[in-house]
Amino acid sequence: MKLINLIEMKSISLMNDHLVKNSQEFHIALIDLDKFGGFNRKFGYEKGDEKLEAFCSSLNKLFKDFGFLSRLGSDEFIVGIPTDRFRLEDFKSLLITTKSNLSMTTSIAITKSSYPHLLSETVKKLKVLIQSAKIKNGNIIAIDI
Repeated sequence: MKLINLIEMKSISLMNDHLVKNSQEFHIALIDLDKFGGFNRKFGYEKGDEKLEAFCSSLNKLFKDFGFLSRLGSDEFIVGIPTDRFRLEDFKSLLITTKSNLSMTTSIAITKSSYPHLLSETVKKLKVLIQSAKIKNGNIIAIDI
């Protein structure tokens, strides 16, 4: 099974199109597996892929029924959730599950996005916000809503 097919990831452009079409407000989260590159170098890419598969499974369980999922990079994911379905507890659960089941930590940045804001601008904002979580050694949710 190819890693890209592990979760039903929709492209960011599709997520943006949905925002524009429905003029709907979303909570957008950038999720990053902390120190994943170091894990790959130490244990190899095969073990890294196993961790990603397990992580993607967790994302699917939490968000696939009502959220948009998109993979930005090797260890970065975007989740878009309609504001009326947003629950901070879901993201707290992801932190706990990732740490206990995968022995890894996760940094998460969350903000709101709504039409006419471009999702690409929101992602830039999230990348800055997530750095504040990573500076504190990760396993933190940084929120700007």
